[in-house]
Amino acid sequence: MFTLFSSGSLLVRRRVRRDLALVLCWTALLAFVVVLGAAAPRVIVSSVDDGARQAVSDAGSNADLIVHTAIGSSNGGGPSVSPTDILAFTSTLRTHLPRGLAATFSTATLSVTSPSTTITNVDGVAPANTLLNLEMGMLTPQQTATIHLVQGAFPTASDDTATSIGVVVSAAVAQAANVKVGGVLALPRPESRFGAAQSGVGNQLVVVGIVDQTDTSAKANVLWTWLPQVWKPRVSYLDNGTKNVEVTVLASPDGVAKSSGFFAQPINSFVRVQLKPEAFSRSLVDEVSKEFLALAANSNSLSPQFGAALGSGGTFADALATYPTLAQAAIAQMSLMIAGLLGVAGTVVLLLSRLIILRRSDELALERARGASIASIGMRAFEESLATAVVGGVFGIGILALVLPDALRDPVILSLVLLVALFAPAVQSMLVARSLWSRSRVPANRVARAEIASRARLRRVVIEAALFVLAGAALFSIRTRGLLETRTDGIDPLLAVAPLLLAAAITILVLRIYPFILRGVALLARRSRGAMGVLASMQAERALAVLPLLALTLAVALAASGGLVIETVRTGELEASWQRVGADVRVSTSDDVPLTANDVTAVASRTGVTAVASARISTQVSISSARSSASVGLVAIDRNYAQLVALIPTASGGGARSAATLRGVATSTSASEPLPVVVDKGFDQQITAKDVLLSVDNKNVPARVVGTVDVGPDGYTSGPFVFVDLAALSARIGEPVQPNTLLITGPGAGAAASALSVPKSDIHTRTAWLATQQHGPLISGVIEVMTISVAGVVALAIVALVSTVLSGARTRARSLALLRTLGMRSRLGWWLALTELAPIVVAAVIGGLTAGIGIVLFVAPVIGLKLLTGGLHPPVPAVSATVVLVIVGTAILLLILATAVEVLAHRRDNLSEMLRIGDTR
Repeated sequence: MFTLFSSGSLLVRRRVRRDLALVLCWTALLAFVVVLGAAAPRVIVSSVDDGARQAVSDAGSNADLIVHTAIGSSNGGGPSVSPTDILAFTSTLRTHLPRGLAATFSTATLSVTSPSTTITNVDGVAPANTLLNLEMGMLTPQQTATIHLVQGAFPTASDDTATSIGVVVSAAVAQAANVKVGGVLALPRPESRFGAAQSGVGNQLVVVGIVDQTDTSAKANVLWTWLPQVWKPRVSYLDNGTKNVEVTVLASPDGVAKSSGFFAQPINSFVRVQLKPEAFSRSLVDEVSKEFLALAANSNSLSPQFGAALGSGGTFADALATYPTLAQAAIAQMSLMIAGLLGVAGTVVLLLSRLIILRRSDELALERARGASIASIGMRAFEESLATAVVGGVFGIGILALVLPDALRDPVILSLVLLVALFAPAVQSMLVARSLWSRSRVPANRVARAEIASRARLRRVVIEAALFVLAGAALFSIRTRGLLETRTDGIDPLLAVAPLLLAAAITILVLRIYPFILRGVALLARRSRGAMGVLASMQAERALAVLPLLALTLAVALAASGGLVIETVRTGELEASWQRVGADVRVSTSDDVPLTANDVTAVASRTGVTAVASARISTQVSISSARSSASVGLVAIDRNYAQLVALIPTASGGGARSAATLRGVATSTSASEPLPVVVDKGFDQQITAKDVLLSVDNKNVPARVVGTVDVGPDGYTSGPFVFVDLAALSARIGEPVQPNTLLITGPGAGAAASALSVPKSDIHTRTAWLATQQHGPLISGVIEVMTISVAGVVALAIVALVSTVLSGARTRARSLALLRTLGMRSRLGWWLALTELAPIVVAAVIGGLTAGIGIVLFVAPVIGLKLLTGGLHPPVPAVSATVVLVIVGTAILLLILATAVEVLAHRRDNLSEMLRIGDTR
């Protein structure tokens, strides 16, 4: 035991002082990997949670929980619950909600509305040629805080009598119903269950005040969701010219309680539970979705003591239907990059620790020669690694505590990193010491030696073949399985292992192929004059070590795949913007605001507009043949539409072909001939006949299919589509067909559209769509993770190259000292370092680019890039020359940097003294 620990501290201190540069690199690397290992899972979770919050925020009121019940009963019965009970239930509802809904609860707002009834008598005088459809709502304290009195007073219990109830109306309702303060709205008496009108039931609403809104914000308007006619009476006209006015009046809770006999049906109450988007996470989205379903099945669990049957529902799951799949795609992308980054980091950790140990191989051999045991050598290495792990771990945890304290809650990866840092140097020291002083003997018999070498080669071939099989199986599994990523608290192991296995397989392949290339180069180098060529070829032949090459290959592969995926997403977003908008700007109006020929002419004459086309897009138009019928989207286009389609870029390059086909619908034909139409590619197989019948505005128009296209407005409306000429369709149905869509291209498209007299909400621009798409939490999170990962692997590659240079510095110094005795210059250390590192860098760039491009081409179709780009189809993987050139240029810069480190490390070496004294310090 004494031998095991003796002189350990002294040796450790001396080694640390001598190899201080490498030890500091090791400690800094360890701190970096600690931060990376702990923060990586939190980055994924944070991005996905931000996406959940954004999805709930975008859903708006569609994500709310609605709880409803009846206040009054039909046929004049007493109320099942009173308005006071409903108000109390609303105020305490949060305490009865399930865990997920309670955690995301924001506010609960109550709306009470009666059935609609028709009034034919206002102030005792029947309105001339007017029907007044009236609903009564309850004025809650929340609503009262957002309005003010214009005239009169708010209704109170003193305003209610046995035959009348006091109400307030808005100024708009007062004008539409032609009532003033003191006016009476007489309701028809409800019928009894036997069909006769009930007697003794009050049926008068007395207007005691007129109100208006003080707060018109979106938050305040939620209070009036169920009472839309309070502020905006709806006016329409019947076929006989009778004016129909729909209004809502407001009564106090006491008034509503006394009005149950006024209506033949119960009064309904709706409690809208609004949820806080900022409180959501991915797990809470799933939990709340399940709670919505559970409450729909058993709503009375919200209030077991409540006296009436409750009902609940909402469209939360439908409103967030796209989020889970989008989150899965984002997790897959981020997991791919983070796993690769952790793989590079782990490889560099092993590399640097092994380089430190190999630098001390001569000392380990001396220790073994002097009787030191393998265990004592490992213990001394463990003492050193324990000190550096503590220092590096403390620095890393300190950075995490300041920057990302939540990351410390998940200690799994952090613990693994620290365990590797603790035991890797000790294990590697013992393995190196064992290999340097092995008790095994080499047989003298040549046949026996050949048999041993043959078994070793067989073992190597089996291991390498197994690695290739595993890499192929992992990639094949991802490709066939598709996107089944469901984890939100970590990294999918399958996504993690596949790129790493592919890079490792390519590294092995490079190790087997590259020596043949080097032999040809070495033949030329050995023919050169002087010893530098021979020495350079020897350095290059022995430079390709597994760990340095694997670390750099992984780094290049990750940088290439990340850069290419970013380029693919950006390219896909650009194409998706054309699909979703249809042009640089699209103006889509309602039937109330039709576009005219003057609008088209005015836009076309604006500066910066290259093309303008108008169309009438109608959905649910019937098309039929002798054998089948279908509902389609009808696109009636003008003569400029084909020209605009030709200008729109598409991945398939089919814009020009489709434009040529669309020109066929403008073929001049008489009204007696069938209308030429062009249909979606694929839809012609559903409508097999050439002669079809279109039903437009209740008129049947004979038509003939003259071609098919593979472009259409399916990015912003539903298909399949049938294209016809706008003027020809107008001639067939006997009335002008006004366009409702205007497509504009060119740098001045936005300004031209803004000059039109249409609501701003009808104008859709590609730039706005792209900004919304690119700045979404999930998409921006994926891009951010990829960018950070690429920057991280560049830093790790620098560490790998610099540590490789430092580890071989002493050997090169001895070589230079010997070469100096042969009359060569002493400042050629950079040449030796360059010839040692260049083969590794070149091989890593070739293998890494192959692996990175292979990963993108093979995996891109199944990791949800379509969801990230927002397009209609998965984007075509973009093998960008720019990304490749940037990686090659970065590799050259790193090689120059590593060579510069060699020059700085030996700028003060005394080669004569090294030969005289030796290198035992």
